[in-house]
Amino acid sequence: MTAVAVVVAGLTVSGTGSATTPSTVTGDAHPPFTTPVMNYVHSRMGTVTMTVHDLINQQTWYLNADQSRHANSMIKVDIMAAYLYQAQGTHRPISADIRLRLARMIEDSNNDDATHLYKLIGSCQGLMTFNALIPLLHTVPVCPSADFYGWGLTATTASDQVAIMNLFAPGSALLTVGSQNLGLSYLTHISAATTWGVGYARAKGDVIAFKNGWSPLTSMTNWEMNSLGWVRGTNRNYEVAILMSGNPSYAYGVTTLNNLCHLLYQEMGNVVYRTPVSTTTTTSTSTSTTTSTTSTTLPV
Repeated sequence: MTAVAVVVAGLTVSGTGSATTPSTVTGDAHPPFTTPVMNYVHSRMGTVTMTVHDLINQQTWYLNADQSRHANSMIKVDIMAAYLYQAQGTHRPISADIRLRLARMIEDSNNDDATHLYKLIGSCQGLMTFNALIPLLHTVPVCPSADFYGWGLTATTASDQVAIMNLFAPGSALLTVGSQNLGLSYLTHISAATTWGVGYARAKGDVIAFKNGWSPLTSMTNWEMNSLGWVRGTNRNYEVAILMSGNPSYAYGVTTLNNLCHLLYQEMGNVVYRTPVSTTTTTSTSTSTTTSTTSTTLPV
């Protein structure tokens, strides 16, 4: 695959929702960051970094890939994967207590269970050791202190989060099929209270494994909102991670992620993403501002 780099003029959003500098879109040909998608990003307050990996044609696209964010509860997928990997090495079945803790950590986003499992895998050092096997290049776990669990402030990128989700896709070199199926049994049964973002946009019959993360950053008017997932359905098979900061409220961030994931879901059903790409395909590099007559009505 030959990567292209496209700078879409005027589409990086600042904390006030106004465009200041160009967003950087990189990756393979036909990026799903179309004009409707980018216009919506441009219309919202906050900043967005996103990675999309299509499992049908094995192409990957990045929006503002150099930006890192706190993982917040999204890191719980990484903690689970590390625990499952370590458990494989012991050749012992996972206890009912641990299965319950894994379920609560993922499905209900329980922080106490996450902290317990984080300690079991060796905290920050254990997670760093596991992440080096994937490998993750830009994820830095935070070590716990006497009064702080640490894991939520792990610095990460959208690309690294997609790599974590990809551990549960076919062909993983680290997780067995049994470990993958156990993890997916939790990731596909997220509680209704946090079924937003990647889990929001779906059609009947779709299978969506996802995990969200959220936290006020510097105040209750500056929220980090993250959504990670793997979407499988008719004409769709893709992984996506979206990390946002500068949201004025939790509800505002949820709305942004819901609408953005809805637009992306529509775009990823396009026929261009259903055809495997020849390794001899060539592409060119361009810089432009695009236009479109597509009209989409979004919920608010």
